Formats: sequence, C-alpha cells, structure tokens
Amino acid sequence: MSQSDVQIEHDSMDLDPQSLFSQFSPTLFFDQPVRTKDDWYILAEQTVPVTMDAFWKTIERWTAEPELVIPPVEKAEILSTSEATENKIKVILRELIPKRKSKDTNLMEEISYYENEREATVVYKPMIDTSSLPFYYPKPSISKVK
Repeated sequence: MSQSDVQIEHDSMDLDPQSLFSQFSPTLFFDQPVRTKDDWYILAEQTVPVTMDAFWKTIERWTAEPELVIPPVEKAEILSTSEATENKIKVILRELIPKRKSKDTNLMEEISYYENEREATVVYKPMIDTSSLPFYYPKPSISKVK
C-alpha cells in the first residue's frame, strides 16, 4: 500500500489542478518504506501548498487519468465508487491498463480518500500480492521497513 499525505493551507491561493503536477516532487521511500501505527507503509509523501478544493480536483483527475502521472499506463477504467464511510470520504476501485499489454498486466487498485479540517490523504492499494505487481507499479522492500 502506498500513502500520500497533504498538509492543506486554507488561505493559499487557488491553483489550476494540473499545475500541481509541476510541483509534484514527493519524498520517496520505495527502498525503505515507513511503517505507520496502523500497519500502513508510506512509499511517497508530498506536502502541497494549495486549497483543499484544488487538491481534490487534482486527485480526482489523476484517479481518472493516471497516464498523466504514470507514463507506462494507457488509461484506467473506474469500476466502482462509494461515498463516505466512517473515516473515508470516498473509495474508488479502478483497473489500470498498461500501454505494453504484451509485457505488463492490468492491475486492480483501491483508492481511498481521507480528509479532516487540516489535511487530506490518498491511499493507493493494489488488489494483488506484492510479488505479482506489474513493472509499472512501485514495489516496496517490506523486509527493510523502519
């Protein structure tokens, strides 16, 4: 599982959602994933100085169009969307479809959106065993977890 945290500055100016990509330079933990208290592993973390609205517009676009941020992916098919549960504000099940279909496999992924008044978190969870992840998906080295 990977997790992307965002600290929200409520008084920051609004940005075009696509312009967030130009600011995207996350701290990566692929070689040494950071274990959280909830048995999650943080693989990438990014603070983004934007409004909550601009953040969610960007995340929704990246969820629907992953090829904007994952070049080996051709597109995604959104299979289901469910609204608010106890802690989550939305859960999306999608299938990532690679460009190199003869070499890479499709991947089912659950994306969970969380939010409180100060921060928003997006969790990307592949619906497959880590050893079977396709080339284009980050592979954590869980044996080296902090």
